[in-house]
Amino acid sequence: MAGDFSIDAENGKATLKNGDVLQIVDAGIIATGSKNKDAIAKKTVKGVLRKLRGTSVVIKTDGKRVIFDKTFEKEYTESKDTTHLGGKEKGAKFNAASSLKAIIEDAKNPRWENDRSAKHGDKAQNGWNYYDISFVAKFGTDYYRVDGKLNVRINDKNENRAYDITDIELEVVQTGTNPHQGQPLVTNSITPESENASTKYGANRRNSVKIDSAGRKLTEGQQEYFADSKIRDDEGNLIVVYHGTPYGGFTEFKNNFNYFSNLFINSWYYRRDNSRIKS
Repeated sequence: MAGDFSIDAENGKATLKNGDVLQIVDAGIIATGSKNKDAIAKKTVKGVLRKLRGTSVVIKTDGKRVIFDKTFEKEYTESKDTTHLGGKEKGAKFNAASSLKAIIEDAKNPRWENDRSAKHGDKAQNGWNYYDISFVAKFGTDYYRVDGKLNVRINDKNENRAYDITDIELEVVQTGTNPHQGQPLVTNSITPESENASTKYGANRRNSVKIDSAGRKLTEGQQEYFADSKIRDDEGNLIVVYHGTPYGGFTEFKNNFNYFSNLFINSWYYRRDNSRIKS
């Protein structure tokens, strides 16, 4: 599946080489990969899923309405399938939480199976509906196609209830480049290693976006990216600032607070020095 693809940034969709149009998930928002990070991630994802409780989504393929409930929150974050996922697979699944309605709406290949486990009782009395789901996960500058299986239980009232997404698999779509231009993606970081950086403080410090406050020269991509930045010194040069977070694992800031709405965050906070910043 590796190859060219395009992004519709306004609608958050990616069109792959084979014509599939999939939801894009920024997999760098909720960090996973260690016991501590996974515990924080699980709590955050449960908060996101809690807001779905009692709501529903209609699957386009067969018109079935799928309802979200408390059971889904637990299975999605604590099932054996989730626990055994690798770092990237778990990161993709957890970060997909705020885009689940859009992902499930586009689920494909519906099939029904009888409930083979007595442990579910009335919760799956009328069997299971399974679907294939897909989306694109963005890890930094790398893009992966993510495929999985949506598990929907049919209870004694014949209601379709979301249960879990299992069998997560990742396949590289494209790495290290911007699918729009085929050039390296520009993040909001200016590092001392930037090409043509000047280490002489104060060099050519005019009111311009061509250098930062430490005199380092910006690439054309960085100049364009930071053109509207308000974080500047008195001479109009960009200032290096720091942001501390217990989540980490991301390289870009995103103006989408759906992930953190349960934590009452509505702004990003920065400091001029990193002496009190802990990642």
